[in-house]
Amino acid sequence: MKLSWDEITKVEFMEQQGELFEKLNFDFKTRLLKKENIDKISKAITQFIFINGPIKDIYSAEKISQNDMKTLNKFMVNRIAGLLTAIGDNSWLKLELLLHYYKVYGSECDKAEPDMKELDFIFNFAIPKNLK
Repeated sequence: MKLSWDEITKVEFMEQQGELFEKLNFDFKTRLLKKENIDKISKAITQFIFINGPIKDIYSAEKISQNDMKTLNKFMVNRIAGLLTAIGDNSWLKLELLLHYYKVYGSECDKAEPDMKELDFIFNFAIPKNLK
């Protein structure tokens, strides 16, 4: 099968976009895992997975105090910062041991279902359609 010039150009463009996204992913990974970025990333992740979750309604209903909320927030930020630091330091053994240590907890919980809706929404909002 022979491709037309437009089809060849489109294929080349898509290949370049794939290479560009691979490079961007690598560059952002390198940038994000720098120690000086751990604080703001930990806070953003805490906002994403905790503050914007069910705790928001619990707090709004005044079922927990502002001091309790601050304590929970600080705990989450610090724990996430610890995990990100381990990832940035390539401390995979520590993470493996953490998983092994806690493997018995949560065995009665439902299986994790990755929630990508907000991540996909932000990505689709930020990246023009012609670059995907």
